[in-house]
Amino acid sequence: MSDDLFEWAEKARLAAEAAAAERAAREAAEAAAAERAGREAANGAGPSARATGVAAAPAIPGVPAGARVVGVGELTRAIKERLESTFYDVWVEGEVSGCHERSGVLWFDLKDRDALVGAVIWRAAMRAMKAAPRDGDKVVCRGRLDVYPPKGEYRLVVVEVVPRGLGALLAARRALEEKLAAEGLLDPARRRALPFLPRRVGLVTSATGAAVRDFLRAAELRFPRPDVVIAPARVQGEGAARSVVVALARLRRVPGVDVVVVARGGGSVEDLWAFNDEALARAIAAFPVPVVSAVGHERDVTIADLVADLRVSTPSAAAVAVFPDHAALVRGLGEGQRRLRQAVQRRTSEGRSRIDLFHVKLGRAAHQRVVAARRRLDGLGARLGTHDPQRRLARLRAGLAEQGRRLAAQRGALTAARRTRLAGLGGRLRALSPLNVLDRGYAIVRTPEGGVVTDAAAAAAGDALQVRLRRGALDVRVTGRHEEGDESR
Repeated sequence: MSDDLFEWAEKARLAAEAAAAERAAREAAEAAAAERAGREAANGAGPSARATGVAAAPAIPGVPAGARVVGVGELTRAIKERLESTFYDVWVEGEVSGCHERSGVLWFDLKDRDALVGAVIWRAAMRAMKAAPRDGDKVVCRGRLDVYPPKGEYRLVVVEVVPRGLGALLAARRALEEKLAAEGLLDPARRRALPFLPRRVGLVTSATGAAVRDFLRAAELRFPRPDVVIAPARVQGEGAARSVVVALARLRRVPGVDVVVVARGGGSVEDLWAFNDEALARAIAAFPVPVVSAVGHERDVTIADLVADLRVSTPSAAAVAVFPDHAALVRGLGEGQRRLRQAVQRRTSEGRSRIDLFHVKLGRAAHQRVVAARRRLDGLGARLGTHDPQRRLARLRAGLAEQGRRLAAQRGALTAARRTRLAGLGGRLRALSPLNVLDRGYAIVRTPEGGVVTDAAAAAAGDALQVRLRRGALDVRVTGRHEEGDESR
């Protein structure tokens, strides 16, 4: 057992002793109370017994009075509770023996020179493990103690198995992973997409291993005559990481390489340890084209897998990921040509239909325009006929003649009416004319200035006057005058 386990065991022992002392004190108090109740009952202290309601435990021959007797089940449950709560997460080192698997569950013993403990790995934990332990393996197992009451046995339920001697390496790997993650080299956002149709593929692997054969065979099946540049490298053992870094540097100088595959077959953790190297991880992360990691199997995860642009489980899977399926491409091209031809035919047919429909619409529209133009022309002709200068001149002449006739008629009527009125006015004028008075012997006397003398007082003796007669006039001079009423003189 490790020092930590000894410390945990010592703490558990001290805690158990303290709990046992506490339990013993409690049981002693209960036993004393029961004994007192028994004595009171024997002495007739019925009311006290009835008041407390405590009955004396039946005596067992050979068992001290007041001793607490527990059943096997109760004892086992107490042990189970104590052990499982104390050893719920422990690391136990030992050698594997007696392995046997039933229904996906692995049963084995973990032993050292001092003791042996049964162990089990349940099905879910087995699926998560890279490799199951085998007889003779020296391992460190992580798990918890589990007590099986029907047999009174305890066993270690294992959730993780680490080969002995890998503890320091795994700790260093975790530290490197955290370091690279802090720098962003493990960020999925920095991963680049693989080219759809690579011109040339670089392959870093052992020149004599199965990985190169598997990759090339799968590549030939995917894409005839693939252009693959192989950069041989050691993939296991001392100097393997440096060899892979040098191979990557060689591929940097090869023109036309679109993607690089780093491949190696499966193996133990020690076999794959070269791919947990920091220099190799940085070389993969800094490579100018996408890098595919095909190291180990699906359950084997290395630092190279985490920094690569794509991780696949096997070299064959890498070939499938890198090269497109040639047959599928040919089928796709054929399907694309067929669809393109159908689309062209459909568009051509639709275009012809649209052209025919356009012609029909154009002919109908042209006919409608011609009919409308003819109607408009007829209307304009009719309107022009109504505005013909000859016809208009004839109408004007006829109207002028009619107006002349009406004017002549109106002029005759007006002349006759005016003549009639003039005759009436003439008659009235003649009736009022002084000349008519003169015809009856009267005369008009005027002064030299032309004024009419109507009063004898207006003239003085010696004034020159003019007397107008019916015919002619006489110039006279006043010699005398007579006032009104003096007509006898």
